[in-house]
Amino acid sequence: MSLIKALWVIAVAAVGASALVPVPQTPELPGYTDKLVHLGCYLVLGLLAVLGQRHTRGRLAASLAMIAFGVVIELVQDRLPWRSFEWADIVANTIGVVVGGSLAVIGTRLRAPPAG
Repeated sequence: MSLIKALWVIAVAAVGASALVPVPQTPELPGYTDKLVHLGCYLVLGLLAVLGQRHTRGRLAASLAMIAFGVVIELVQDRLPWRSFEWADIVANTIGVVVGGSLAVIGTRLRAPPAG
């Protein structure tokens, strides 16, 4: 397993675990802070998912898997008494995956030697 794929597995486990445990009481933060956290976490998942794949089909499949993961996490949270389901979280997760995956593709193309 490559280092990137290992980091991806660790990141998926960390995001999944942190999304299912009770949230400690925190000082009052701006309302959008939670969505920025979702966006940031899933940006990392999307980035690592795409970087861990060699071909376009694998990159797309890995990205879709991360979007599905975000949806499943929200559905599981709906069943937990200490968590809640939010459509806005799914949107933030999806945007994060798309941005992270896009950054990975752009970065990969910038690093690639010119065809010729």
